[in-house]
Amino acid sequence: TGVILDGSNGLVWQKCSAGLNNDATCSGTALTQTWINAISYCQTLGLAGKSWRLPNLNELYSLSKFSAANPAIEVSAFPATPNLAFWSSTTMSGNTLNAHTVNFSSGGSGFSAKSASLNTRCVTDNQ
Repeated sequence: TGVILDGSNGLVWQKCSAGLNNDATCSGTALTQTWINAISYCQTLGLAGKSWRLPNLNELYSLSKFSAANPAIEVSAFPATPNLAFWSSTTMSGNTLNAHTVNFSSGGSGFSAKSASLNTRCVTDNQ
């Protein structure tokens, strides 16, 4: 169905990053977009009849797999994940022009200007 249930926290994740085809290998080319467009993308995602949203930093960071790199994520669950930064919904405190990110080349967190074009993966609490 293109979704992955995270049994550790009950969240349901979009299997393929935004722009990739919802197939077994997540073929295609990942879409990069600004922070506000990433929020809109998740809110309008029609996958599996669920209500989606952009994950907060802690939720997105929970996908990091530090025993792996390039990408630092469980590739059997999330194939073709770009080795790049992904948006979280968490605005950086002290500078509302930036938002927190997770870079799946290493699994580390960081931040970027909301006007930058980064990758997106959506989440829902709706199992």
